[in-house]
Amino acid sequence: MTKNGTGFGAWLLTMLKEHKIRQSKFADMCNVHRSAVHHWVNDKRIPQRHTLVTIAEALATITGEHTDDVKAELLWQTQISIEAKQ
Repeated sequence: MTKNGTGFGAWLLTMLKEHKIRQSKFADMCNVHRSAVHHWVNDKRIPQRHTLVTIAEALATITGEHTDDVKAELLWQTQISIEAKQ
């Protein structure tokens, strides 16, 4: 996890919990293996760039938010995780 439990993994885990979405269901929505989601929420990996759009679309569907708003937050949270690991 990032130093303060912030960043992409913590944010994604919070989103999934708030909307009662299982990691396996989210993996299906993103067309990735469930282990990928596990690695993301535990800050072991950051999603590949091409996967970020799919993640944003899935989260927009779950939350009812506009995809562009979710993309902006997703990129912000990803950047926090990248900086924390440096």
